[in-house]
Amino acid sequence: MSTFTNVAGYQVTTTVDDHVGYIIDFEGGELDDADTIALFQYLVDTGLAWQLQGFYGRTAKSLIEAGHIYRADDLNRPGVIDASVIETKSLPAGE
Repeated sequence: MSTFTNVAGYQVTTTVDDHVGYIIDFEGGELDDADTIALFQYLVDTGLAWQLQGFYGRTAKSLIEAGHIYRADDLNRPGVIDASVIETKSLPAGE
């Protein structure tokens, strides 16, 4: 687990410690649903979803629209204390 400040300025904790390894495993079809959700939440939180090849951005957008992950600036995310801080905790797979 690692904690970081996302692109929206919120502090989040993620299970993704090695995003390159997760991406390689994802592309190889080796991630289960929970790890895939964690990866894409991390990619959105870091802004990488919008910097990698278009497939990642499109997939992230689809997962956000389906309610499986949150936008980096979503104030309705679990753990929002105020408009600028999210409690340090793991984020659930879109509730």
